[in-house]
Amino acid sequence: MRTSLILATCVFGLSTVVIAPSAMGQGRAERRPRTTQKNSTDEIKQFWDPAKIMEIAVNNLAKRYSLNDEQKAYTNEMMTTRVTQFLEKHQDEIWPLLRELVYHQRTGEPPSSDIAKDLGPRVLKIIEEAKKEIYESNREWRKSLTDEQKKVHDFDMNQMDKTFAAMRQNFTQWSDGTPKSTNIFPPPPTGVRQPGAPPKPDAGIPTKAPQDQPVRLVSHFAQYVKQFIEDYELTADQIETANSILREIEGRAKNHEQAKAKEIAAVKEGLAKEKDLKKLRSLKQQQRELTQPLDDLFAELKKRLDSIPEKAQLERFRAKSEPKPDGRNASGGRQVKPAAAGDSQSGGY
Repeated sequence: MRTSLILATCVFGLSTVVIAPSAMGQGRAERRPRTTQKNSTDEIKQFWDPAKIMEIAVNNLAKRYSLNDEQKAYTNEMMTTRVTQFLEKHQDEIWPLLRELVYHQRTGEPPSSDIAKDLGPRVLKIIEEAKKEIYESNREWRKSLTDEQKKVHDFDMNQMDKTFAAMRQNFTQWSDGTPKSTNIFPPPPTGVRQPGAPPKPDAGIPTKAPQDQPVRLVSHFAQYVKQFIEDYELTADQIETANSILREIEGRAKNHEQAKAKEIAAVKEGLAKEKDLKKLRSLKQQQRELTQPLDDLFAELKKRLDSIPEKAQLERFRAKSEPKPDGRNASGGRQVKPAAAGDSQSGGY
């Protein structure tokens, strides 16, 4: 599978068709399949197991990026969460559409103009939804990487930009009724020099932006406040105000964690072991319910902190974060939009 699409594999199930068209049989199909959600899901899942695909993708990422154990575990949990949510949200669209695209790729010939006009807009819609999820996931995931690992990530994201552009061009032609290719993804680029494998970091996640991590533990509250103080260059009095707010919020959050400690531990253990997609969805729902009070407290923390900086401090931070034409900010990294008060944080323990 193409390296630039490793991260996309689990979020956008259509990518598996690139390596599995033969799994639905050989030879030329005689008729276009009926695309009800049920028969599409049953047929596709005979050869496309989301849990297995996620396992393969995480292993590929661990090898390419030289992830340490903590980074790999974080990647696995984030991918499981986001893939499960994406497939659940779009299951009525993805499975029937995937079945039709497999059919046309297997024939080796573009569909008729009328069929292409029907499929093209539907594929483009899913592509845009997947792109949003993939790029959001990558912005979050990037924060768990070292500087050397980020060099590989920059390369992969550049290739992914090109892949999405080619996909849009292809399926725009379908939408116009002039399909020229049945390939869902463009062929891999040739003559492109791949970056070397980065050194494996020491134990732990070497993040530099705690506020971009999934906020599920009380310890993240303090990390966020520390980063907030640095970002806005707070004065001594402002720092005391921020820490006072933190102490109050932390106390309430710790009370919740202590009261729900057994349930939280049980869900964490289940997520680490469970492979069944339905059971994972159930566990994630339990996790969301257990962590919602922490999310609410974190949103309150951010809202109260946002009232501390003065206008000059806000403008100074905005200037530092302003992207340059190459998409990087003043500090040299890719732009990451600061979390606004009340933003929902996804992820797990």
